[in-house]
Amino acid sequence: TEIGQSNTYIRRARTVFHREEDLSYITRKENQRMLRGYMKELPFYKLDALKELRRKGFRVVMLSNTNPYVMDWAESPEFSGDGHSVDYYFDSMYRSYEMGCMKPDEMFFRRVLAQEHILPEETLFVDDGPRNCAAASELGINTYCPANGADWTDEIYKFLTAGLR
Repeated sequence: TEIGQSNTYIRRARTVFHREEDLSYITRKENQRMLRGYMKELPFYKLDALKELRRKGFRVVMLSNTNPYVMDWAESPEFSGDGHSVDYYFDSMYRSYEMGCMKPDEMFFRRVLAQEHILPEETLFVDDGPRNCAAASELGINTYCPANGADWTDEIYKFLTAGLR
């Protein structure tokens, strides 16, 4: 698989694979390993929060712009470290590479709303991308945009207990 021209990516790949030669022939398995290297250890308390939301009756849906390489790992028992794949934590998942569009494309959100049979005003969209949240908000979806890596687990309950608009 041909890789992009990102100098950071190429430097990291050379380090990971211990080679200096042309990296345009990296195999799918090597590319998966490389992409997973960018993933930090999962914060288990966030996974616990997702389980708790579902236990309390909230429908938890994932909207992802990630790629099939990372999803191969996320949908494997390696994901959580205790044998659960990402789908264990969500009621349903929407992947941009399967939908043919990405957040913040309006069509992405409209398809999810339609397929989930949910109203924008009864929905809370949590994403660390301000552009994604702005696009969802334009459609009347309630949004919360925590900083990347921030602990949103307490804050989310403020939205949910206050009631959505």
